Amino acid sequence: MKISVLGTTQDQWSNALLSRIPKDAKKRTLILVGAQKQLITPLARIIGYRIFWIGDSNKHNSIVSTLLKLTSSITTNILVPNQKAEAKYLRMKINSKKISLTYPDTLLIQPNNSHSDSLIIACDGSISIEHGLGTTIKAIALAEEILGNIKLIIGGSIIERVGVEWLLQELNIKKISQFIPSTTHTWCEPCDLYIALDKSDNNLPLSLAQAMSFGKAIIATEKLELHEFIQNDKNGILLKDANADELSQTIINLARKPEQMQEFGNNNYKFAKEKFSEEVIQEKIKYIFN
Repeated sequence: MKISVLGTTQDQWSNALLSRIPKDAKKRTLILVGAQKQLITPLARIIGYRIFWIGDSNKHNSIVSTLLKLTSSITTNILVPNQKAEAKYLRMKINSKKISLTYPDTLLIQPNNSHSDSLIIACDGSISIEHGLGTTIKAIALAEEILGNIKLIIGGSIIERVGVEWLLQELNIKKISQFIPSTTHTWCEPCDLYIALDKSDNNLPLSLAQAMSFGKAIIATEKLELHEFIQNDKNGILLKDANADELSQTIINLARKPEQMQEFGNNNYKFAKEKFSEEVIQEKIKYIFN
């Protein structure tokens, strides 16, 4: 039987997971996405559907949270794409046996570990200037003055392109910068170093997982949800309340230690192979839906 889907979400991780759901199942199956659609679970059960939710980390008021907790008892399973989303449902006191942590899969490319003359840095344009991209660009400009070999890629869903272009021009690094607008996340493949400095409460860019799958070194903001993926000084560097000077010095130090950058990248690839590979994810999804 064909699996039906109702609802949408703005969560990149949840959308990527949704795209991997099978088209058919042996039983009449309905996927509900977003709290508004998930609240129709009782009606869908009455008319004979087996119900699955695609979870996300979006916040809800106390009334919606209570209703979701009550209706969750008659769902078959809630698929969540990361621990941040998982924690949301656990805080609602939903039965943990109903929740399946299922990462979206990524494209795996083993790092070649070759050294180039330039340091290519990638940043996700979905992070706003105020929340961290501005600090990152300023830090790259400072590091470029010392290293003189940096290239910058800003990719993904670029939400403030005009402002970013102005800042690049002001800091005299527009010539070394490239925009790669993309609805996929493979745009970061050419980079050596992926930076995700983000002081907001927004979800992590999915390009972080893809950068790990390409075996790239990571510098990111130290916040709880990043500890799921990054161990400081093992597969990346986590910075707390970093300013442009601190981040630029971290970039310079890492650029001068290519062996450490290579080690970070190799460890990220190993992590991604265990967590994000298509074979692992498809096997888990197959198990959940059978």
